Amino acid sequence: MRRIASLVLLCLAAAGGPATAQPAPRAVVQSYDAAFFAAFSPQTALDMLNRLPGFVLDAGTDVRGFANAAGNVLLDGEPPSSKSGGVREALARIPAAQVVRIELVQGGAGSQGSTATVLANVVRREVGLSGRWLLVAEQNGPRPEQQFELSLTAPLEGWQTAFGLSGYASRQQIGGTRTRRAADETLLLFEQQDINSTYRGLTLSSEASRAWRAGQLTLSARADVATEDTTTRRDGYGAVDPRGARVQEQRFGLDSRTATGELSVTWNGPLNPSWNLNVLTLGKGRHADTASSGLRSAGDGQPLFANRSQQADEALELIARASVRRSGDATWRPEWGVELVFNRLDSTLDGAQATPPAPPQPLPGQAVRVEEGRGEVFGRLAWTASPRFSAEAGLALEASRIRVAGGAQRQRSLHYAKPSLSATWRPADGVELRGGLRRSVGQLDFNDFAASAELASDRSQSGNPELVPDRRTRATVALDLRGADGAALNLQAFTEQRQDVVDAVILAPGQGGTGNAGSARVWGLSASGALPLDGLVAGLRLSANGLWQDARYTDPATGQRRLLNDFEPQRYKVELRRDLRAQQRAWGLTLDGSLQLTSYFLNESSRRDIPSRWSVFIETSEFTGLKARLEVLNIGGYDVVRDRRFFTPDRSGQPAGRQALVFPYDPTVQFSVAGTF
Repeated sequence: MRRIASLVLLCLAAAGGPATAQPAPRAVVQSYDAAFFAAFSPQTALDMLNRLPGFVLDAGTDVRGFANAAGNVLLDGEPPSSKSGGVREALARIPAAQVVRIELVQGGAGSQGSTATVLANVVRREVGLSGRWLLVAEQNGPRPEQQFELSLTAPLEGWQTAFGLSGYASRQQIGGTRTRRAADETLLLFEQQDINSTYRGLTLSSEASRAWRAGQLTLSARADVATEDTTTRRDGYGAVDPRGARVQEQRFGLDSRTATGELSVTWNGPLNPSWNLNVLTLGKGRHADTASSGLRSAGDGQPLFANRSQQADEALELIARASVRRSGDATWRPEWGVELVFNRLDSTLDGAQATPPAPPQPLPGQAVRVEEGRGEVFGRLAWTASPRFSAEAGLALEASRIRVAGGAQRQRSLHYAKPSLSATWRPADGVELRGGLRRSVGQLDFNDFAASAELASDRSQSGNPELVPDRRTRATVALDLRGADGAALNLQAFTEQRQDVVDAVILAPGQGGTGNAGSARVWGLSASGALPLDGLVAGLRLSANGLWQDARYTDPATGQRRLLNDFEPQRYKVELRRDLRAQQRAWGLTLDGSLQLTSYFLNESSRRDIPSRWSVFIETSEFTGLKARLEVLNIGGYDVVRDRRFFTPDRSGQPAGRQALVFPYDPTVQFSVAGTF
């Protein structure tokens, strides 16, 4: 890795002198103009991205800072200026009529702010007043849900503005069973479970841009609120079938309230004819309150045990970022920049428990403040040797200081170098080979520094002030094939070495949480593609994407090999769609692949299995300005199965039983209608 960093430094130093205006071929860009998407009757830029051949939208990640949160979409050559809601929300605000074309930028030809190897650049034009509305009604057995979206784009006093308003309301009623057995499979308890939840949310977003000082000034704002109210009832019996007498009952309540706000300002413009400057400032705040309660009673209703907890989180993030990059078609195109980030989380957890008729006794409360100041300087150098070959080298130097106050006091300084190398070869039109090697540093979840509790799962997690980020070295090889008729295939093989893996660990006897747990290796294959089948049936198209991966990791608590915490071995999706262009109608089938996730805690492992699900849809846009869609999801219904395995005194000990949970889900019928104006 030191050799890679040294090579990158030499390359960047070579580009640090006066930039010559030597012309060079622009990196190849696969372009799809608006007419390509007309058959799908798109109403927004998001509709168009979802139909881009062989492209899988990455909305980015909710990490601290901006560089790794941008996803794989650019708007007029720059990443979206908002983090919350991010790419999807920005694309949903853009009317399809505003999109001139979508460029698929490959092989490191993209802009700052994204580490993706394939980027979709949405090129827009200014439009007059236009808007879109969407209404969605969904029914899943007794569980109704409603959603709405409203977006408006308009010129206003020299500004090009966009506004968005969306909301949802959902009631979920989930039945199920829980079977608890001892280590020798003796039945201990059979429970009938009913969960009733109500979810509500409202989001308001806006963006305004205009020409200013020879560049483009963009202002973005966003605010959202979300609530959850859940009650859980469990009736316990001594036998499964036929049921014996009820031996206990449990009641749980959960009340959660979250509010988030964000403001950002960006400016992008020329410093001189050869160099371009991009400046971003962003502030984001979040407040969350969660109250939980639980009561366990005997079969006759006599209270046996009660508990409650209250958790409050206040989070703040401030970002300042600036970069300078070479513009135009020069052979060598360097970019330099700096990013400064401040993050803070204040978290408090209080609770009490009681054994009636005794009064409640308060539990030891915890209050934690986590602060991080981080700075990063970075440089990239793109080299276009010919229309067929290009390469890019980069280096980022990161320094941060993390301070933890409350409970255990900790302060530490961290320093990392993050080099990268990539190359792209295009041996023929529509054929591209890419290879890359990148060193990255993970980001810590500040909530892992603080304690938390899940009363309904009878589980608690301790905070860990000793956490440090994991480090990853990833090598990739990719093949991208594209045809003039919209056919596409993208294959990427990767291997990744991780150090200081962040995983579920045993912090101390009787205390579980998140910590650094040695090293791991991850490898796999991702694929995406689209295949027009007009030769069989006019308007028929097959598209698919998936990820298959594995990991080699040894649990430090047990000494046994296992997958990483919440690791997905596979996910895939296949869609067969036929567009009847003359009738302005379409129908299709969708297959969502099965999922398996295993989570690890102090004294248990919990595996969740979700089977494959089939869906079918029909849609029409034959009514001017309207698109209607009827979809049946999860045809035939399915069961989510969770298998909890318990150990004593912790995961390193002997088996202490297991619990099987089965949650049945009915087919879902969804109807949506959208219009433009």
